[in-house]
Amino acid sequence: MRDSWTGEISKFSVNTKLADTFLFFSPQDVVEATDIHIKLNVAFNEINSSIEYGARVIDVNGKVIGKVDYTIEDSLTGEVTRFKVAPDIPGDDIFFSREDVAAANPSEIRLKVSFSRVKQ
Repeated sequence: MRDSWTGEISKFSVNTKLADTFLFFSPQDVVEATDIHIKLNVAFNEINSSIEYGARVIDVNGKVIGKVDYTIEDSLTGEVTRFKVAPDIPGDDIFFSREDVAAANPSEIRLKVSFSRVKQ
């Protein structure tokens, strides 16, 4: 997929029999590319694009922030780009982008950022 403004590649979409859905990768995920293969900097078993309602959200330090309240998807690709977290401690709405996610599965999302940084 190319950025419609710059024409640069912004995402790669991969359809594989090993996953139930398309997998999306950014150019930063690619370590090496040739005409016949692409080598990624993540292992297949680390890849899970599911960000689902009710999943616990945990910051980089292990602090539970809250649970996914809803997701926002790219209208063209259907990929989750952002999600809102209902915090355990009531307060302002908290939104994260897909780039903030270190790992995700249907019940838990681990972030690359700390909660204290998010509050700033």
